[in-house]
Amino acid sequence: MGTQESGRSPVNWYTSDPWKAYLGWLSPRWAEPREDFDPEGWCDALVEGGFRTAVVHAKHHDGICFFPSRFRSAQPARDFFGEIVRAARKRGIRIVAYYSTTFDTWTWEEHPEWSCREQDGAITVLTRFPFPIGVCCHVNPGYRQFLLGQLEEIQNAYDTDGFWMDGFDYTGYPSRACFCHFCRERFAEENAGMSLDSAYLSDKLRLWQRDVFLELMKDIVSIASQGRVDRVVVYNNAGTNLELGYERIDELCSLNSMEAHSAIGKSLTARLLAGQRKPFEIYTPVADKVFSWTPRSTPLLKLETAVIAAHGGSTLAGLDITASGRLPGYQTPQMAEVGAFVREVTGICQNADPLYDVGVLIPKDQWKDEPGSWAVCLLKHHHAFCQVPLHVPDFSAFRVVVVADGYEMTDDLAVALEEYVSQGGNVVVECNGAGVCTQYGDRFLLSKLLGVTPNGRHGFDVSYIGGIARELANGLWEGPIRAGADGWRVVPVTARVFARYVYPVARYSSQRWIWREPNAPRAEISNDAAITVNHFGKGKAVFLAFPAGVDEAPQRRGVMKLCSNIVSYLCPEELWRTNAPSGVEIVLSKKEGEYVLHVLNHYVDMSSRFDAGDDSIPSLAGFDILVNTKRIGDVRNITRASTGASVPPERFDDYVRIHVDVLKIHEMYLLEP
Repeated sequence: MGTQESGRSPVNWYTSDPWKAYLGWLSPRWAEPREDFDPEGWCDALVEGGFRTAVVHAKHHDGICFFPSRFRSAQPARDFFGEIVRAARKRGIRIVAYYSTTFDTWTWEEHPEWSCREQDGAITVLTRFPFPIGVCCHVNPGYRQFLLGQLEEIQNAYDTDGFWMDGFDYTGYPSRACFCHFCRERFAEENAGMSLDSAYLSDKLRLWQRDVFLELMKDIVSIASQGRVDRVVVYNNAGTNLELGYERIDELCSLNSMEAHSAIGKSLTARLLAGQRKPFEIYTPVADKVFSWTPRSTPLLKLETAVIAAHGGSTLAGLDITASGRLPGYQTPQMAEVGAFVREVTGICQNADPLYDVGVLIPKDQWKDEPGSWAVCLLKHHHAFCQVPLHVPDFSAFRVVVVADGYEMTDDLAVALEEYVSQGGNVVVECNGAGVCTQYGDRFLLSKLLGVTPNGRHGFDVSYIGGIARELANGLWEGPIRAGADGWRVVPVTARVFARYVYPVARYSSQRWIWREPNAPRAEISNDAAITVNHFGKGKAVFLAFPAGVDEAPQRRGVMKLCSNIVSYLCPEELWRTNAPSGVEIVLSKKEGEYVLHVLNHYVDMSSRFDAGDDSIPSLAGFDILVNTKRIGDVRNITRASTGASVPPERFDDYVRIHVDVLKIHEMYLLEP
């Protein structure tokens, strides 16, 4: 992020580089000899592709080491990693060593005593890939010595520019705790004799795992810091692991980092990382998936890199290398074109911070759920929003906070939300985002804020919404709107009813069903509140007593529009208004002395995935964006970045109009006061 990354930062060379390469080389034992390995050719391609930094595999999940190691009985035929480092240095390219920890099949095979264990004592094997992957435990002193010893070897032999760690995304999930005797003994010793089994899935175990992980990261950072302060350290998932307390681990990293594999996925990922006000990168494969070698179109890659740059991040471009060591030549000119594009974009918007009206508290397992989420609803209805991680309790930057269904509510968070609303903020709370409700509602943490008390579940599998207040009815069609299943009955205390349930004619069951769809709504609107609004201090709190289930299915578009209308009701002076189609993404960023308005065409993702040239881009035209000058100040000059042409400002009340006549992939408008 612009305001967080100053020129004095020792790792600024990495965090401010918008276009970095990730050389993914999986070359298993059967791949000998690696006759196509050409480090000079690889590095020439990096130069031609516009890269100044490359993350290079030293060891991947299979455990193959591309460097000679005293910790391995079998050595590689050549010092592959060393040859790459030397070739890169001649060209001024920095090399960051990729190293897989925890996932390490070769080491797991040689040392089964180092493996993670299940509760029943069975050896842990990762099976979500076509072939099993071994999992080693870094609490085990043997594996820990091996892991840290190899990192020291890499640094001492090659003086690399940092470590890019992978495999930590396994250790971050407490649902798959290790039950080896080293973990059992250490946990019992540090927790007054408590057994791992009795603590399984508890906060105590999650925080203990966090502390073990934290200790390991401190050791890695210590190794990286020896002799130099400008080495970067990051791990895959940094900034997106929303488990309890894991922000302490992320604080040790030079930046946040996550992978995403579609344009929408990159937008949602960027909106989570950008909200943390720390430099971030997003890994994007050049092929249509990791290690597939099937190229994606240049327009699609440009769109994805522009989405990342618009939110203040950098791109880590995944270049896949064949097992024999060949870097496909067709990727090089494509990377040169995309790299030049992203550097030009970043040159204009660098040091700009995106502005967000809405902060969305998403459950940790749903933040990148593309098909159906509050984030997708807000994106497609053109609201300025970001996703807020668990450890960020300060909501003062937002005009609206959305607490999604299933969010992990705590007493402290409930107090923070009450304080936020009392000072003039606004919240939308969806169903169980109010707290962990039982059937009798005995833990409804936000009851005071929302002005309602629960009165048990209403007992129908599917509900409809009707009787919608005029404040929310903008653009909605007549008739009941389909909502999510299994909502709550609530009794308004100080809240006003904004909408009511329309119940089905019969409970959905095997005896009373119409094919596979929910039963039809009744003709009459019930007296039971489905949506309420409560004035609390200087702000408002809206409660959806049902899971909205906001997704893209045709029968759900009404509830998506309803949720969008609720946000607009709570934030009547949004940063912009637009009549752009739903496949257009808008981002407004602020930099010193001006604003940058990004307009992105997501229809490229749907229409040109397998096309080769710019002729395939579905251009859009003829829509307006009205930017709120009460929010950003008067706008005297507007410049279209792609042409350098001045756009005369057109004012409508408190808005300045920008007419987008043609949008191919990405356009930027510079707004000067």
